[in-house]
Amino acid sequence: MAEEVKLGSTKPMIATQAEMVEARVPIPYRDQCAHLLIPLNLCRAAEFYLPWRCELERHGYEKCECSGSARSRRRRRRSRSNPGAPRSPSSPPPLTPKKGFHKRHREQGMRAGILSWNSVYYSVTRRKDCKLVMQSRTSL
Repeated sequence: MAEEVKLGSTKPMIATQAEMVEARVPIPYRDQCAHLLIPLNLCRAAEFYLPWRCELERHGYEKCECSGSARSRRRRRRSRSNPGAPRSPSSPPPLTPKKGFHKRHREQGMRAGILSWNSVYYSVTRRKDCKLVMQSRTSL
C-alpha cells in the first residue's frame, strides 16, 4: 500500500501506481477510490457485467466517489466563504468564465444553426445525498 497524496487532496492513495497499471485502470479513474475500483472491475469481468452481481463492490466504490465529491464541495465552499484565506502553493487559481460567456456562446450557436430558441436544455446535478436530478430549462 502506498502513502502518496494526490495534488489538491488530503486523503492518501491506497492503491499504488503499479497496481493500477497492472489492473489497467484508466488514468481518469486513478484517484483515492481506485483501490475499490480494481476488485469491482475483476468482479464485473468474472460475472460478465451482469447488473445484479457485484452490488457490494459497486456500492462501496460509488460511496467513496460520492464522499470524495462532497469533500471537494465542502472545500470549495470554505474557500469561497474565506476569499482572503491563504491557499496551498500547488493549488491553481479557480477557473471562472468571463462575463457574458454563456450568452455569447449561445448566440454563436444560434447563428450557426446548432441551437434554436425553442430548444430545451437539461442540466443534470448531483444533490447532497448523491442522487442525480435532471432539470429542464429553456436557456443556458
